[in-house]
Amino acid sequence: MDQKKKRLKIIGIGQSFRGDDAIGIQIVEEWRKLCLSFIAENGVEVEVSSLPGLGLIDMMAGFETVIFVDAVQTGFELPGTIYQLREKQLASFVSSAKSAHGWGAAESLRLGREMRMEEMPETVRILGVVARHFDMAADISAEIIVKVPEIIETLQGMADDVFG
Repeated sequence: MDQKKKRLKIIGIGQSFRGDDAIGIQIVEEWRKLCLSFIAENGVEVEVSSLPGLGLIDMMAGFETVIFVDAVQTGFELPGTIYQLREKQLASFVSSAKSAHGWGAAESLRLGREMRMEEMPETVRILGVVARHFDMAADISAEIIVKVPEIIETLQGMADDVFG
């Protein structure tokens, strides 16, 4: 890749009509409103996607660091539990987690690294929020809604770490 990579992209993933699955999109959209000056000063790119699938490869290409924000299910943590994962942890984490998107970040990252290695980010981090349900036409669970300020604060901390 001839072009220098951009520093940071934050991607919110989820479906707004599937209960807790909407939390990734909601967090990123609220963070964007609250942190406009940080985004502008640092040239951060922000995107949300309802069904990214293999499109995640294109979304990640050309960035040094990518942070995904998404709902996850572990089967053993309380809804609203926050995970900060690095790429190496992602593969083992998703083996027990369920994705509502069919083709998740781990699969897209692995394929992107195989096919477009020079364009993929050096660092991928995941801000995962444990979900209770992915029911159609449901709202986000109350246990997660009360954690929104903490989740946004965690996202900002992750972004701050990139710019050290």
